[in-house]
Amino acid sequence: MGPIKAFLGRQFKFLNPKSLFGNRFEPDDDLYPGVFGCSERESRKAQKNHFALMGIYYFSLLFASGVAGIAGDNKTILAVSGFLIVVSIIISVHMRYSLLEDHWYRCRALAESIKTSVWHFVMCSEPYDESYEKSEQELRSRIVDLLAEHGDRIPSKLSVADTSVIVTRHMGNVRSMPWPEKLDYYVEKRVEDQLRWYSMKATKNEEAAQIWFERLIACQLFACAFVMLRVPFPSTSWLIGLALIGAGAISAWAQAKKFNELSSAYTVTVADIKDLKEEAKDVGSATELAKYAGDSENAFSREHAQWLARKD
Repeated sequence: MGPIKAFLGRQFKFLNPKSLFGNRFEPDDDLYPGVFGCSERESRKAQKNHFALMGIYYFSLLFASGVAGIAGDNKTILAVSGFLIVVSIIISVHMRYSLLEDHWYRCRALAESIKTSVWHFVMCSEPYDESYEKSEQELRSRIVDLLAEHGDRIPSKLSVADTSVIVTRHMGNVRSMPWPEKLDYYVEKRVEDQLRWYSMKATKNEEAAQIWFERLIACQLFACAFVMLRVPFPSTSWLIGLALIGAGAISAWAQAKKFNELSSAYTVTVADIKDLKEEAKDVGSATELAKYAGDSENAFSREHAQWLARKD
């Protein structure tokens, strides 16, 4: 009973909205400007809506197949099946033209670009290594340029987002810290934060890949069982198609979520971030800190660029 209990426990663990559509947005502290929070929320919203519609689409097809299988000559049940198919068609067309997935990726890229620029600024890394006033103006121009760059690919509300407060009070306080305190702050709030996030995501995607693989095998086993059941009970033949459609839906969902691909990519990133954390021990001056933070942010930016490229 042990393996069966563990199997059922994994299945019920992932049968919840967070496992299907992602975690709820948790706001960051006051280090970042308001436009970052706006782009982050838009990204989470688009991601959740995209996978919610995809889930409804697959369930509509699955239920339509099941209902049609038991309908016989019942016109009412056949009408329900037809209605579910129409729902799946409408969702498919909506997903094609609403560009939810594109909005999700673009807003995510915008948020990460803003976050990276903020850390460059507070650590006095290039190009924010001059006077406070010139660096503040450079940061403001950078964020305005980012909004303009993504203006045709993101929701219109971000194009008119409030850019009057780019440099927050907390950003100024961190920038003015003595370099040893600033190094500790950067390692804790940025490097270790990224390490925890990628470690959690790598583990979560690895577990999810296993869970959905088990569900795929279960549907295929059910299909085999229904094939054998059809001989003594011919009226149950519709269950074969239902199980196969379920297997197809699970396979398509797993591919859309990219569990295996993301798990591997995040695991590699975790190893890279651990190396960055070790390099912090060699920082011995404000100049070295600025270079260290700049190199770290460039490494984070490369990962974000690769993440965006996986969509294209």
